Amino acid sequence: MQLDDNIKWLIKELSSAINESLSSSDTIRDAIKKMKGKGYDIFLVIEATIGIDKATNRKSASSSSKGEARPIKLKINPLDREFLKSLKISVEDGDVEET
Repeated sequence: MQLDDNIKWLIKELSSAINESLSSSDTIRDAIKKMKGKGYDIFLVIEATIGIDKATNRKSASSSSKGEARPIKLKINPLDREFLKSLKISVEDGDVEET
């Protein structure tokens, strides 16, 4: 799929927001300080894959616009939950399925 300049800009904005969120996390900063205090050099590399698809008039897309959206359950494990918490993202127990 060919991306127009607008969507490229939005993806870049999302990337910056993720980076800013990680950079401003006190939990991550404290953990890095502790490791550096023990004499380790730290290199944090987090890979994120952003998938996009142009919305079409598929049944699922049209039904959600009519207020008939079905709830989606996230599948997360305790490490996922801890990571989201470090980013100050709260997840309601009813919205997740623990794996």
